[in-house]
Amino acid sequence: MTQPVDPQRDKRRLTPIGVALLYAVFAALWITVSGALLNMSVDDPVLQGRIEIAKGLLFVAVTSALLYVVLREWGTSVAEAAAVSRRRARLKRVGAAQRIVLLVVLCSLVPLSGLVVLKVHEPQVEREAFANLKAIADLKAGQIENWLYERQNDGAVIMASAGMVRQVAALRRVAGDSAVRESVRAQLITAVDAVQYEAALLVDPLGMPLLEIGKFRGPVSGTTALLPQALETHQTRHSEVVADADGGLRLDFVVPLVSFASDGRRESVGGLVLAVRPEQFLFPFVDSWPTASASGETLLVRREGDSVLFINDPRGFKGGGLALRRSLKRTDDPVVAAVKAARSGIGQGNDYRGVEVLAAYRPVTGTEWVVVAKLDRSEVMAPLRQLSSWVSLIALVALAAIGAVIFLLWRQRERTVHLEIQAQSDKVLRQFYDLPFIGIAISSPTTKEWLRCNDHLCEILGYPREELLRRTWAEMTHPDDLAADVACFDRLLAGEIEGYTLDKRFIRKDGSVIFVTLDVRGVRSADGRLEHVLATMQDITERKLTEAKTQRLTAIHAAVSECNQAIIRSHSAEELFPQICRIAVLYGGMKTAWVGRLDRETLLVRPAFSYGDDLGLLSELQVSIDPDLPKGRGPTGIAVRERKPYWVQNFQTEPALEPWYERAERSGWRASAALPLTRDGEVVGAFILYAGETNAFDEAVQILLIKMAQDISFALTLFAREEERRAMENALRESESRFRELYEKAPLAYQSLDVEGNILEVNDAWLNLLGFRREEVIGRFIGDFMTDVSVSAMRNEFPRFQQRGKVDGPLFHFLHRDGTRRLLMVNGQIARDRDGNFLRTHCIMTDLTERLQSAEQLRLAAAVFEQSAEGIVILDATHNVLMVNQAYTKMTGYSAAELIGKLPPVMDPGCNDASFIRAMWETVETHGSWQGELWNRRKDGDLYPELASVSRVHDEEGKVSHYIAIVTDISAHKANEAHIHRLAHFDALTGLPNRSLLADRVGQSLSRVERNAESLALIFMDIDRFKNVNDSLGHRIGDELLIQVAGRLRHVLREEDTVSRLGGDEFILVLPSASAEGAAHVAEKVLKSLSAPYQIEHHELNVTASLGIAMYPNDGHTYDALSMCADAAMYRAKQGGRNTFRFFTREMQERSDRTLQLENALRRALDMDQLELHYQPQISLADGRVIGVEALLRWRHPELGNVSPADFVPIAEESGLILPIGEWVLRMAICQMQLWQEAGLPTMVMAVNLSAVQFRQSRLPELVSQTLEEFKLPPECLELELTEGVAMDNPVGAIAVMNDLHERGVHMSIDDFGTGYSSLSYLKRFKVYKLKIDQSFVRDLSTDPEDAAIVEAIIGLSRSLGLKTIAEGVETAEQLAFLRERGCDEAQGYHIGRPMLAEDFEAFLRDYRPVKTPREDFEL
Repeated sequence: MTQPVDPQRDKRRLTPIGVALLYAVFAALWITVSGALLNMSVDDPVLQGRIEIAKGLLFVAVTSALLYVVLREWGTSVAEAAAVSRRRARLKRVGAAQRIVLLVVLCSLVPLSGLVVLKVHEPQVEREAFANLKAIADLKAGQIENWLYERQNDGAVIMASAGMVRQVAALRRVAGDSAVRESVRAQLITAVDAVQYEAALLVDPLGMPLLEIGKFRGPVSGTTALLPQALETHQTRHSEVVADADGGLRLDFVVPLVSFASDGRRESVGGLVLAVRPEQFLFPFVDSWPTASASGETLLVRREGDSVLFINDPRGFKGGGLALRRSLKRTDDPVVAAVKAARSGIGQGNDYRGVEVLAAYRPVTGTEWVVVAKLDRSEVMAPLRQLSSWVSLIALVALAAIGAVIFLLWRQRERTVHLEIQAQSDKVLRQFYDLPFIGIAISSPTTKEWLRCNDHLCEILGYPREELLRRTWAEMTHPDDLAADVACFDRLLAGEIEGYTLDKRFIRKDGSVIFVTLDVRGVRSADGRLEHVLATMQDITERKLTEAKTQRLTAIHAAVSECNQAIIRSHSAEELFPQICRIAVLYGGMKTAWVGRLDRETLLVRPAFSYGDDLGLLSELQVSIDPDLPKGRGPTGIAVRERKPYWVQNFQTEPALEPWYERAERSGWRASAALPLTRDGEVVGAFILYAGETNAFDEAVQILLIKMAQDISFALTLFAREEERRAMENALRESESRFRELYEKAPLAYQSLDVEGNILEVNDAWLNLLGFRREEVIGRFIGDFMTDVSVSAMRNEFPRFQQRGKVDGPLFHFLHRDGTRRLLMVNGQIARDRDGNFLRTHCIMTDLTERLQSAEQLRLAAAVFEQSAEGIVILDATHNVLMVNQAYTKMTGYSAAELIGKLPPVMDPGCNDASFIRAMWETVETHGSWQGELWNRRKDGDLYPELASVSRVHDEEGKVSHYIAIVTDISAHKANEAHIHRLAHFDALTGLPNRSLLADRVGQSLSRVERNAESLALIFMDIDRFKNVNDSLGHRIGDELLIQVAGRLRHVLREEDTVSRLGGDEFILVLPSASAEGAAHVAEKVLKSLSAPYQIEHHELNVTASLGIAMYPNDGHTYDALSMCADAAMYRAKQGGRNTFRFFTREMQERSDRTLQLENALRRALDMDQLELHYQPQISLADGRVIGVEALLRWRHPELGNVSPADFVPIAEESGLILPIGEWVLRMAICQMQLWQEAGLPTMVMAVNLSAVQFRQSRLPELVSQTLEEFKLPPECLELELTEGVAMDNPVGAIAVMNDLHERGVHMSIDDFGTGYSSLSYLKRFKVYKLKIDQSFVRDLSTDPEDAAIVEAIIGLSRSLGLKTIAEGVETAEQLAFLRERGCDEAQGYHIGRPMLAEDFEAFLRDYRPVKTPREDFEL
């Protein structure tokens, strides 16, 4: 039957205009959305072109399908329409418009899928990239630190070489000795070759060159400037990387050379400058990149001034090292951020090429260097964008296929459609399974068998599909990871989790181990039962291997560093070898390490020391270096025989190790290395390492291990030389022992003294001669065993002995143990070392005591008499001269003929008092001798002191027959004593008493006035502005001025008074027995005397002084108390205008205590957050608007309460605390203004006060600009207020600073105008735009006509100069009206608003209404 025509259906047919509109909308949406998403996700133009083609083809296919639908719709008959209507009812009556909308939505999901992949994975990719970059930066910084540490260890080894230090010391003393120079040169060449330096320069402690090895291609003055630091700290110092004259780069290391004396004192011998090419040793660490990368780059940078200096040669810059700089203002550059941060971190931005990069950085410890590792962001995101494109393309194809299937079969029956949809779903699932970059498997949760898997999973695990499906997870999971996987799977089965993700290891069919990222998800039924387990895995073996390589390289670096430490600590190979074996295993990550020693006779390398796993296997090992023997063809034998390392990257594939395959596998040995060890250039053994993984010794590890072996070889050479030195010392001790036996048994007395005259050695004959035991004399001064006269003679003779190197025949009186005297003749010489330094004396002593009783003794006595270094005079019984020796004639200038038969000159009354002479002879007659000091007169009339010993001689009848006098000239000794006394008690410049003598005299004066119940005045004097004289004319003129001031002070004071110079321009005057009136009188005389002009060279100077007076006992009872009081009074005199004096008062003491208390508290106020800013509004008098605000500093102390700025600001300026406080005020004020602007408050100007100390800082303009830039505040929003006195203190300097600030856009104003003194010529040159009228003139405007006139004058002056005026301290409406009528521009004061906290000011400003004057109210 024919179905009736549905008229409504005909109405729903699409018209041509409808089709056209539908096509236009769909095409526009497709082109716009897909094109925009494609540009956002893909940067590669080639890939973009391919995707554009695919997108266009898909658009044609979709639009063709839609056209087909429309045409079919138009061609449907009435009957067909009825049948279609019935089928549509069965298919849930989906309308045509709904199908089109659904199709459009599905097509839009194609580019959205790629965008979602990009945005979801982008943060993770960035985190992984930052983690890798941070690891690389840490690795590079660690390598550089280890390399620098090794260079310091090289320096420590050189410093520890006592022989080299002695040779260098000898070279300094005998610079022309070619043998010494060649010896030093040979040792330096050995040291430089051992550590591979390019050149070496030996310098003395002042930095002057002594010897050069190699060639320095540039100045070394900057490097030798490090020498004093190196000598002081006894540590190796290094310079910055600098450019040579030939354009190359150089890094210098300064090694201090210090010798140690026998008493432990250190003596600086010089320094050794070692040059190294950073391109050969340092930059390879920096330039190498651990992974394959097109844009990966490591930079070594440091800060230099206002820029960042690139030390190494950047890949994208062809200028070379030290040629590229970046300004610190480039905040978008990660390199600039790294230098500013001065700590480890990450960042991104544009590098020196302008390319967006990701970067990680870390400072190099102990240097100003920073290591920056960076990657182009495009390279990091390239895999993710490619993945996004593939996902979008696959989604596009899948959606097109699904749409085509649905479009072709949408009219079929419901069952057929269902089957087709199911088939299509299977197809999509198959496509997902066949993805080439991820492995997928489905397993049963009950049987734990693999149900399905894709091809990529088979590739990952290396199994065919059939064999893979027969195996279980546990069989292929690495045993170490099985427990963690099973625990997570059990939680999935129990329903505790819906899935889990972990990194684990699988064992492939070929036995190799791979790392994968496993993602497991459960598929549950409607009742929650787990039906299937879906697992996806991605191969991450390459990434894990890269991480392992980095860790292994870090471990080897640590091992090399620890090895160097062990070398420094060890003294022999037996002590070193066990440590390096242990270090290689514990720090280097090796399984086993051993050291073998070469037996030259048997040609066997025998294990000596070992550490690690399965050491028992080494007992079976036999290694030879004979190539003809099988045991000589292994790695160790080859390495020792060929003198080069031998590397085995896979133990199981090395033919020479086939007998050890099974045992090595059991011990876990996968790779090995054999490195020869040398001593003095000769191979003596090998260092063998076994690693637990194959390919463990890549190129970087090989370089480090070779360096480690070279360090061990160098240590072996040092140990051998040290052993030779000890053998030589033993031989020397044996020789000394034989010599000691000889001299101990010698019949003549022998003694040996050091340079100070202390006894080092004596023999038995010496002990028997004087009756002492050896322990009683060794170490004592030889003078302890001599008479006083002989001691004096010895002190005169000993310097000549040291100069000539020998002594022949002087006589000295020695004291026997029983008290008797022994006259000994001394013959000896001085022993010196090869450098000519004093070692000891060797003296033979002959006893002449008994010979004096014979004629021979008389002749010998005559010779001794003439040769004695002391003057000898023989007098008769009447005190007339009988004989004198040559020493006495030289001493007095008289000849023997002029003295014989006369009284000696010493008895002249003009030399010594007659009573003193009588007392001397009485002592001689009573006691037989006299000893003491006398004055004698030379022939030229000069008086000189002498030390005399007078003895009487009896004849056979017991009567006095002669007197013998032995005299020594002690004038030089007395002069030295006087000079030392003057240096200790008088000022070297003025000759006035110094602090020490002043304290003594004040103490004596206080004792005297206390006994007499009198008073005492102490005056503290300071020359006013003395610093200006030194700064302008120089210290020489200043010193001469001090000398003249001291002379005037001496002239003014009494003889019993004391004037002393404390230092600089400070003097103290002490007036004993002076009253307050007398002290004031003296102070006026001093001021008058000092104010007179001074003529110094061609300069005429006028200076004044400020004096403070303290009185005893009212102000103190001690010198310290009086000087403190006088000092406080002196400062009060300076505050009173200078050129005056003040007496101390209790109020000064209290003020001083208060000042000290405030200063101590102020030092902690900033850190303890006790300072705060209050803000006072400033209004325009033209319209009453708030146009500015002044920041006022306040201090709220928890105990002292609110401290007035008038109290603490002067203290801050004097103590220097005003600089950090002022910088804090500037930052807080600018920050607050920026916050107010962000909050939407009206635009205002922030006024900040500057102190005199701040204004004198050269970096003030730069600090202001930096702070404004930091808080993004325009400079026109800041006004700096400067007091009139500060501006005029140094007007030329003030003009320069104001001009600088003006050019930076910052406003300046003069505060407290009218209270100081101003020069209008300077005022018009100041770059200021406003004068602030001081509140002292505003306060009495309505009652004081003079104040009103001053205010009007200032306003008129400002207007004529083109400046604005602002009045402060406005407290009444009348004052405000007066200022407005006179044309004042702005005002501030309590009438307008009090100073308030920031939040209160903000509320005030929001509620503020313009201030009205009484005149305005009347007019209204």
